[in-house]
Amino acid sequence: MNKNTIFNFILSVVLIGTIIGCTEEKSIYETVRKVVSMVTTAEGNEIEVIVDPAKQNKVTLQAQIDQLSAFGIVVGVEANSNLIEEYNKKHQTDYLELPPSSYSFEVSEFIFPKYTNLSSHVSVSLTSGDMQDEVTYLLPVQMAVIDGDENASIDTSQD
Repeated sequence: MNKNTIFNFILSVVLIGTIIGCTEEKSIYETVRKVVSMVTTAEGNEIEVIVDPAKQNKVTLQAQIDQLSAFGIVVGVEANSNLIEEYNKKHQTDYLELPPSSYSFEVSEFIFPKYTNLSSHVSVSLTSGDMQDEVTYLLPVQMAVIDGDENASIDTSQD
């Protein structure tokens, strides 16, 4: 009986020491600042699409994060027609806003699973419905809302 008492005492001390020794240190994946931006192609962030009226056209977009995160991150995406005037001035163009009836977001958020630097895809469907022939339209897509990691932010310079 004395052996069991000593053994239980030693086991209790080891268990208490283990519990006290555990700390709530956060890893760099939880505390470091992170920036989400659009993945660019060799041509930059502009994607030119010629919409074929005979078929539905799809464009897929993807985002990237500069530091891995220990949390899942969701970034909402939306069209922002307020950016058209700024774009036209900067690039000396006169693009028109793509009519809202000519596009739809099938998926409107980038999802970053834990510890990944590339997001899921955002899909935009384009139809020629209300488009005029020989007119170039612009659909500015902007990352708008971020959720899941308080240390993550959005880089809008590449929207």
